[in-house]
Amino acid sequence: MKSPQELHEIFSASEYGKKLESQTRFSDFQPATISNDTWVGILGDDVNKLHHMPHTFRIAARFAIAQEMNPADMNTLLVTAMTHDWGKAIIGDIALPQKTKADEHLEEIAFRKIADTLLGAQGEQLSDTVWSVLNYENEQLGDAFSAIENIGYSTTALRAGYMGSLIVNGLVKVDLAQKDEVQLVSSLVGFERVLQAKSFPVLKGYVEKFPIIETLLSQGIPAVQKSTSNKL
Repeated sequence: MKSPQELHEIFSASEYGKKLESQTRFSDFQPATISNDTWVGILGDDVNKLHHMPHTFRIAARFAIAQEMNPADMNTLLVTAMTHDWGKAIIGDIALPQKTKADEHLEEIAFRKIADTLLGAQGEQLSDTVWSVLNYENEQLGDAFSAIENIGYSTTALRAGYMGSLIVNGLVKVDLAQKDEVQLVSSLVGFERVLQAKSFPVLKGYVEKFPIIETLLSQGIPAVQKSTSNKL
């Protein structure tokens, strides 16, 4: 199987990857006056649908090393992190709290179609590997990836509140009319509260099993953020 980086390069160069790169995540909280570049500039790679996957890969790498995973499990987890949202290029993004089993099934079908198109005979192997994690066929890795995704949600939520505070206090400048800036700050604060309410309880259930969660969250605002845009 190709490396996670090779898989990402292949996907990024495809029409599927280009489609995701043009879209943002958590758009329910993105005011209409805020461009995609600005949204990503404020919140980092996690809020771009394409760059979210290498962002998740970076969290997964730190997680796997800290947990001293064996090489095979580490590779499976990293491949999953780097490719897990491929199917969204066909079915679109459905927020985790609203996602049903039927939605997950459609996403798996879409993932397999894309993997077959981009990788030929190797596509089935990739799909089987990734969906063994996402479908909890491997329970240990399923829990690990769930924890990683919720670390991503939580650290991005923390960053939203942090950036909102910096913007409202004039420590980060945004080129917006005052009413639009107020709306942006309100959206960022709401984003933080909603995601914390959904992700923190999940992570609390995993803390004893995966102690690295404490470290990643305590360092989370700067440590796992990387922005592809500086346009504020």
